[in-house]
Amino acid sequence: MPGKLQQHNFSLIELIAVLAIGMLLMGVVTVRSNRIPGFLSLDESARQIGNVLVTASRQAAATGSDMTVIYRAEERMFCVVPATNDTVAAVPQYSNSLKKQFMAYVLPEHIELSFPELENSTRRPILGAGTFYLFPDGTGAGPATVLKLRGKTVKLHLSPLTGSVIIDHSDAQSEDAHVDS
Repeated sequence: MPGKLQQHNFSLIELIAVLAIGMLLMGVVTVRSNRIPGFLSLDESARQIGNVLVTASRQAAATGSDMTVIYRAEERMFCVVPATNDTVAAVPQYSNSLKKQFMAYVLPEHIELSFPELENSTRRPILGAGTFYLFPDGTGAGPATVLKLRGKTVKLHLSPLTGSVIIDHSDAQSEDAHVDS
């Protein structure tokens, strides 16, 4: 019929080519979106360490007993353990099952960690450089913790009076962030 419009259908090869190109683009976008900028990873690590300290403070208040957060350098792990007279002897037994039994956070390998107050001091804490003590009354004690990544620096302080964690972005012109306990 001369007045009828002709229909043009796509061939199977054309449809497969379009799907393949679409899948390739989705793969590139997915891989690109999984890359997290360093400063976000640094901030997230600071928040996670703050959360471990807050969890220990809450556990101390709930149980009525002192809690300790220990940084285990060989595993790059912050972990919450009950503070007892034999905590020093008990720490190795926790190493295999820390993640299952207690709140723990493993610091990513690309982030540098230091405790500057203790590096310049002659006094050493009982359990090592990264030991924080949290008490049932909400108070706490522990060294300032500095995280560094690609020229960015974040410093964590544990307030001795309130036990809250203060996150200081010393290289950024921003306000201090508080992690409430």
